Amino acid sequence: MDLNLEGMRDRTAAGQWSVDEFDWSEPIEGAEGLGPRQLKDAGQMLLFVSGLERRAARIFDLCAHYAPDETTREIYRLFYEDEIRHSEAETRLAARLGVEWKDLPRPTRMAFKSMDRLADWEHRNPFVYDMASSSILLFELALDGILIPVLKERIKDPLQNEIFRRIDVDESRHLAMDYWVLDRKGDPETDWRRELPREAREQMRNPSVIRMYAHLGELLLTLLASFGAMAFTVPTVRKLARDPRHLDGYLARVRRIPHKAPNATNVETFKMSMKGLERILKVGDLVFA
Repeated sequence: MDLNLEGMRDRTAAGQWSVDEFDWSEPIEGAEGLGPRQLKDAGQMLLFVSGLERRAARIFDLCAHYAPDETTREIYRLFYEDEIRHSEAETRLAARLGVEWKDLPRPTRMAFKSMDRLADWEHRNPFVYDMASSSILLFELALDGILIPVLKERIKDPLQNEIFRRIDVDESRHLAMDYWVLDRKGDPETDWRRELPREAREQMRNPSVIRMYAHLGELLLTLLASFGAMAFTVPTVRKLARDPRHLDGYLARVRRIPHKAPNATNVETFKMSMKGLERILKVGDLVFA
């Protein structure tokens, strides 16, 4: 799978935008049929997505830390800025609905804070980089194929629509890079670990893999707990968990990953991520049946 990295960097740089370009005092349109409870649900979903975007920013920051060359590093730094901007925009959209961070379920807030505290540790761990760079595609496809489309359907607000249009453009570049990285990591002719800094290569040879897997399991459980708390307390998310329409589309895109990144099935951490996704879906089937 080929990707022009210089072109990707230039397009991403040219596509930067600011949340300050918009008038956030504009009244909300397209929500006439929604009551206070439904508006609060939409605001909570926006903040949940905002938290996930901030998590994606952490991952791109980690990818920049371990990037093999300056061009790739610049791309990931721009992606980091994209995700921070997306998170801020979604927080402001939620504020227009009268919803703030404190209105999220307490377990969800605690889960995001817990993940934020792990950021420094992640920068020192190439194992987490390996897992994160192999699994971020699954999370970005979920944002692109499930959560954001549901929010678009709930409220037909011109400002929200424009924000999501810009986010979609940014995310299309992120997905292209995600596919390329995953395919390259699985290419039998490419030893991507040799491109890591020497200290990182030495860590990758460290036998303390069990501790690393335990930590990654903690991350997965934390994320699952945050979604579970949302699903039990926010009716819109609970309905989403039961609605096969968006989920089936998401799973179809996941199944097509090897068509776009043929070497993905050679990547052990990607296969681990897929197994983790299967377990999450099984738990969801039991909880929301």
